[in-house]
Amino acid sequence: MENILKVIAVILAAIALIYWAIDAAKNKDLYAKELDTKILLLKIEYENALKGTDKMEALKKGREYYSFLRSIKNGDKRGPSIYDEASMANDIATMKEN
Repeated sequence: MENILKVIAVILAAIALIYWAIDAAKNKDLYAKELDTKILLLKIEYENALKGTDKMEALKKGREYYSFLRSIKNGDKRGPSIYDEASMANDIATMKEN
């Protein structure tokens, strides 16, 4: 009888672990989709700002976009790198004048 209870306890624990693993995988997929959506939204906002004439707005949107990319890729919370800034400067230089 004691062995049967141990077996039942192990089976229940295994079921709970499997359920938790499936739930964690679903949450991970949802988080990845949310990140992809956020990246796409920031990129679109930056590209739309580049189509306008407000260079300060384009710089702001570019910094938001590159900062977010840096933060999710390697946890860097310092903002855009010098290379990102150079890329934005090139993009902004091609913008139309007022």
